[in-house]
Amino acid sequence: MLNVSRIEAGRVQFNFIKIQFEDLVKSAVDELVTKAKIKSLRLNLKLPSAPLPKLKLDEEKIRQVIMNLVENSIKYTDQGSVSVELKHNGGDIKVCVSDTGAGIKKEDMEKLFHKFSRGTGATAAIEGTGLGLFVAREMVEAHKGRIWAESEGEGMGSRFCFTLPIK
Repeated sequence: MLNVSRIEAGRVQFNFIKIQFEDLVKSAVDELVTKAKIKSLRLNLKLPSAPLPKLKLDEEKIRQVIMNLVENSIKYTDQGSVSVELKHNGGDIKVCVSDTGAGIKKEDMEKLFHKFSRGTGATAAIEGTGLGLFVAREMVEAHKGRIWAESEGEGMGSRFCFTLPIK
């Protein structure tokens, strides 16, 4: 809630530093392996074969985005896997978190990244504030990136991606 208040007031402070982004992604994913194992889910990480260019970003804020997306995938997946893929995509670095979980109804897609927005149906019973994706969108956009979700529908899993510019 404090982050949301700061976002709305335009008072979020950023500490931009150059980092090797794949190290940040690997660290965040490693931290969530136990949560996945508790649910008997596979948590896969696919990194590019060649090192990525260093990115100038607020490590804490982008770590929060990665953690939120992976934790959501774990939360909304009862069996199967969660996969995190990182790749160089033209002038951007792209991160996608895919799962074999609950999926997203078409009518819920447009509401996903709004404050206090949660899915309907079976996924509505899962605890949460409806703020995680809102905060993630604000953090990614503050880095001049883009964030979005994809799903074929309920029961078909989901994929959340974001890009960050290399420059």
